[in-house]
Amino acid sequence: FAGRGQISGDLRQLKIQHQLTAPVPAELRCTIDNPLTKLGWQAELSWPAIDLHALHGSWPALTLAGTVRGSGTLNRMHTEGELHSGYQGMHADHRFAVDYDKGMVKIRRLTAALRESGANLTLHGTLTDLAKAPQAALEGEWQNLRWPLQGRALLLSKSGRFTLSGAVQHYQFHVAGDLAGERLPAGAWSISGEGGPQQLTVTQADAHILNGKLAANGTLAWQTAPQWRFAVQAEDIDPGAQWPDWPGRFALTAQLSGAVMDGVPQLQIDLTHLQGELKSVPLDADGALAIHGDQFQLAKLRIDSGGNRFTASGSLQDEWNMEWQVAAADLARLLPGSGGRLQGSGYVTGPRKQPSLTASLSGEQLRFADNSIGQISLVMAVDTQGRVPSTVELEANDATLGSLSLESLRLHGD
Repeated sequence: FAGRGQISGDLRQLKIQHQLTAPVPAELRCTIDNPLTKLGWQAELSWPAIDLHALHGSWPALTLAGTVRGSGTLNRMHTEGELHSGYQGMHADHRFAVDYDKGMVKIRRLTAALRESGANLTLHGTLTDLAKAPQAALEGEWQNLRWPLQGRALLLSKSGRFTLSGAVQHYQFHVAGDLAGERLPAGAWSISGEGGPQQLTVTQADAHILNGKLAANGTLAWQTAPQWRFAVQAEDIDPGAQWPDWPGRFALTAQLSGAVMDGVPQLQIDLTHLQGELKSVPLDADGALAIHGDQFQLAKLRIDSGGNRFTASGSLQDEWNMEWQVAAADLARLLPGSGGRLQGSGYVTGPRKQPSLTASLSGEQLRFADNSIGQISLVMAVDTQGRVPSTVELEANDATLGSLSLESLRLHGD
């Protein structure tokens, strides 16, 4: 450290002026009134932009400049100021006004504005009982938040507000605002909950999206490892509001749980029920999927649509062990412009990257657009490793493919 200063005055008032030249330039101006009786003070500290990384190699490459002004006594204090920061091409302006009075901090104003995106965050409130059990009562709002802070935005929120109250051991919070993203439909969100040092509980989360409503509640814990468990309900959801080619309306109930153990993510999805319609096609489904790193366990998957059913179950670890069945008694209800009946089943087994595929399919009076097939059957057994012979058997009768008519077709491959 290097610098020089000057103290002048008497015991009624002292004036202090100090100029710091190393490791960073800074200037302090201070006046102390009645230092031996009823002490009072006024001060101002200012410094030009400094690079924190230049001060210490492990610190971020953050530049910081500002001015801080204050006044008060031994028990009371008022401070305000402006800070200007820069980091990786982003520049922000911060302003604050804070009072301290016998153990209570009152944040009159705390704002942060990002110049490049126009994002703005405002906070005010109080902190009490700082010496024993600190309590907070804070509230604020934001405008034009986005993530990431620069580049292509994945999440956007034009405006919102929040409140936080309580102590570290037990606090309550509420967040409400609009939210949209590259893969998230635009909607209005509201989240309320409570928490402590080791767990956060979302008592109610509501979202008005896709012309419907989504509700959830659950817990998030991090004592030993990140863990979460949530129940989700949705009603009147219309995908067509975001993707016009997929109009519909459905409701669902699901449970989501997971954890990160030893750096490996785990996820359990239990779709208790999904019911509605998609593109005017009735839909009824349920299923259960467990994911552990790159391993999958599909306990069940069932999709019913107007007399047509698809089911699947199995696992994928080092090897495949998957089976599926399809029974479509009326394809016209499943795919507009189609018709006929189709049923079949199959298996996927063997090594992860080179599995064996077996399938058996049969159909009658199939049609799609200008194509039709009176009868068709397919039997196949393909080993992508080549350990055993692979075979394909295909038979079709009374087929019309555009302008081509086939009385019968039989294909055998091995």
